[in-house]
Amino acid sequence: MPYNLAIFTKDGDPDSGLLRILEEEGLTYTLVAQLEDINKDYQAALIDLSVSPQRDVEPLGQRCQELSIPLICVLPHRNLPRYDHSWGATDF
Repeated sequence: MPYNLAIFTKDGDPDSGLLRILEEEGLTYTLVAQLEDINKDYQAALIDLSVSPQRDVEPLGQRCQELSIPLICVLPHRNLPRYDHSWGATDF
């Protein structure tokens, strides 16, 4: 079974380079604009903070905790110093 990600896209589409890498690695994904659409059918959720605002991370982190699935934050290199563990991300 392929690894299936929910990519949260409420505020914009993720970087095309990121999507290309996921596809090259054999990961499947669905672009999801509503938190309610993220469910246990996904092995993890991902948010691309190069296009999504930081304010989206906390509610997404809470949703992932409810579902017991990991949250992966994709951060632009310039934003790494601003990363805060309280966001609830499992990995970045």
